[in-house]
Amino acid sequence: MTGPPRPRDGQAGPPDGEGRPVDTPAWSLPRQRSSSPHEPPPRGEAEKARTAEPAEPITARYRQEAADAGDEAARCARCDRRDRRVKRWIDISGALAGLVAGSPVLLLAAAAIRAEDGGPVLFRQERIGEHGRPFTIFKYRTMVTGAEHRGTGVVTYRGDPRITRVGRLLRETSLDELPQLLNVLRGDMSLVGPRPTVRSQVERYTPHQLRRLSVPPGIAGWAQVNGRNSIPWSRRIELDIWYVQNRSVRLDLAIMLRALRIILFGDGTYGAGGVNHDFDAATATATATAMATTTSTATSTATAAVPAPV
Repeated sequence: MTGPPRPRDGQAGPPDGEGRPVDTPAWSLPRQRSSSPHEPPPRGEAEKARTAEPAEPITARYRQEAADAGDEAARCARCDRRDRRVKRWIDISGALAGLVAGSPVLLLAAAAIRAEDGGPVLFRQERIGEHGRPFTIFKYRTMVTGAEHRGTGVVTYRGDPRITRVGRLLRETSLDELPQLLNVLRGDMSLVGPRPTVRSQVERYTPHQLRRLSVPPGIAGWAQVNGRNSIPWSRRIELDIWYVQNRSVRLDLAIMLRALRIILFGDGTYGAGGVNHDFDAATATATATAMATTTSTATSTATAAVPAPV
């Protein structure tokens, strides 16, 4: 004999002897994942929670400022996709060609750096890239190991004793930037764009200056071909923002041609007074003090080495 139909989950069961429906026991219902506070989340959600990382502070600030900027920021976000694809194709082709054609120079520079003091060939440092995302930049090491923790820190000047002999030549010819072709291949940088700076500088950007982060940083930029280190940071940032607002493939090609001239003649390697100042004037004052101390120490040593007249 066929029994009464089995009730569906969550439905009342058949009536009892007195005609009253009998509820399905709670233990017979399938357990709902969201009903128990102790039940682990679904696999997909658990994976997202495990892999999610807190937003980079500079990236979060950039996004907020871009949202507050309104139409102008929206125009930057809706830049021509075709130009971006062409630009990326030029970046990859140019980086590969540069690495292949420049391989003899790359190897010779690496050998010279290693032979001078036996230290590492490459210098790695965190820089802030597009939309505030940090990345590791590659450069040939032109200073003694640990130079950023000595003397004037990230500020350099002409005659800086931390710069090695090979490093001085590499800086004057801009060959120390060649390893950044690897950054271009990785997608961290572009051949043309605003030069990437360190976190301590970007954290002091105004909302207007944050627009500089709207595009990938580059090996050569509009500010580099219009004064480079010989102009103050405020002017460099304004030039870079102009590039962000007027960027095009044609402008990129013009910048690359002008950058070749700068590499050949070494224009703008150092700023006013032979010093590459940091972002603010306070560091410039500290740099001048350190330079004066270095000069007076060298003078005292030279004076002590000369015998007094009889």
